[in-house]
Amino acid sequence: WLFMNNPWDVKPRSPAGNPNIDEIYVAVGRALTCWENLEAGLGELFDAAVGGDGRAGFAAFAAVSSSSARTELLSAALPRALSEHGVLLGRASALVEQVGKFGARRNEIAHGRVFDLMEHGFYLCPTNINPRKWTGAGAAKYQYRAEDISAYASEFVRLHGECAILVADIRIARGL
Repeated sequence: WLFMNNPWDVKPRSPAGNPNIDEIYVAVGRALTCWENLEAGLGELFDAAVGGDGRAGFAAFAAVSSSSARTELLSAALPRALSEHGVLLGRASALVEQVGKFGARRNEIAHGRVFDLMEHGFYLCPTNINPRKWTGAGAAKYQYRAEDISAYASEFVRLHGECAILVADIRIARGL
């Protein structure tokens, strides 16, 4: 299994899954809600950086259909929008980069399936119809316990908090 160097890396498989399937279901719901809060925060970031009084920036951000496209939108717009605010640009760029790296974990959580591995317990794993998430030897590239999913959710919350502070700082710097 993979060795984790970064909080967005795939967590190594624990030898014991959760004994109760509902623990994973609750963790998945919490993680996805935390991600959606982060996405809303990124919409506020986009609006603060490029928008004005009419919330057009937020509306434009919300019109983009995928998370990866929204992070690309932010990455393209931030250097121009915050060119006069180097420190804020650096913070915003670092935040968007981290969000992009966590995107794959969000997708695994959203599109995973709970498996009962009998004596090993319950894990969130990729579905059998997603060959990119399985090794050539037939092993799942991730098998998450509720605790693993909750750790990612905590990172989503942390990023949302950083985003909220950054939005406030940008609005102050831009006089909004």
